[in-house]
Amino acid sequence: MRIWYQSSSSIGKNPTFAAYERALIKNVTGIGRPGTTIDIHGVERMTPSLDTFKYFRFLNTKQIIDNGFRAQAEGYDAFVVGCFGDPAYFEMKGVLDIPVTFLGESALIISGLLGDTFGLIGHWRPSLANILRNVDQYGYRDRLAGVQSIDIKLEEVDRWFADPAPVIEKFTREAHVLLERGAEVLIPACGCLNQVVVESGLKTIDGAIVLDAAAAAVKVAEMLVDLARVNRQPVSRRAAFPRPSRQLLDSVRLLYGEAPLA
Repeated sequence: MRIWYQSSSSIGKNPTFAAYERALIKNVTGIGRPGTTIDIHGVERMTPSLDTFKYFRFLNTKQIIDNGFRAQAEGYDAFVVGCFGDPAYFEMKGVLDIPVTFLGESALIISGLLGDTFGLIGHWRPSLANILRNVDQYGYRDRLAGVQSIDIKLEEVDRWFADPAPVIEKFTREAHVLLERGAEVLIPACGCLNQVVVESGLKTIDGAIVLDAAAAAVKVAEMLVDLARVNRQPVSRRAAFPRPSRQLLDSVRLLYGEAPLA
């Protein structure tokens, strides 16, 4: 099984994300079961301001979609979107014929198997509004114990890894707030923050599981590949994720100045 793991950051391009890339490779490549190969990719360009401004997020998201088409053309079995905001959720499930999993959705699914309630800890408060909309969309609001933020900037992500102690201290502090509110599973609500937490070795806090969202996304991807082989399609095509015909897809891409798919 081959899985394309897509970061929304410009790993491999921007040295600010070099430490994150190393940590991600170390973590993700050790998650898959025997026979699973996981290749990690970034985007060509990215601004940390996408945390705050939706238009910038839109520009970044197109690169992720384009890489989804590339992954499918190159014969990958699944595509993982490693950003907790789950960009292009409906778009990618609607046009790809391989399973697509998302960091946020996968973490919520797995959290429901590990405990009755969960709490989210983000890195930057403005980014949490989109994540909370996804929680509602996925139907998990009644399990949400609370949302906290440690308010550290994505453009300083290299410092998170160089000196992780303050990050983990803030994460643990906010975790205790969520534990007081009844959280049983604690989720780092950011792909980069998730890797800092994983690198620290923090697995539980006062009996609550600290969930590795990247691991959740990869394991859900493996499961969906297996199920797609049984069901002979990755998702239902009835309503939420209708797929256009190849002819229609290529003609509309041409209309918007995009080349037909390979």
